[in-house]
Amino acid sequence: MALAARIEDQWQPISVAPFCCDLELAVINDGDAYVLAFPCRRLVGGWLNLAKARCIQLQPTHWRKWIGPAAHG
Repeated sequence: MALAARIEDQWQPISVAPFCCDLELAVINDGDAYVLAFPCRRLVGGWLNLAKARCIQLQPTHWRKWIGPAAHG
């Protein structure tokens, strides 16, 4: 593993998540961090699961650019 990760690989605070691109989200539940296995898109007032084309009711804490396969909803 490289000593210094590229900036797009680093997790960012959810407060600065963009609206215009596919994102990977992380949530913290009972002190444990979990990464969602599907791409999401930020909406005004919430989040969209792009794989299912449905809004999700989560409070993510961090994001990074989605680098997995594209969603086909």
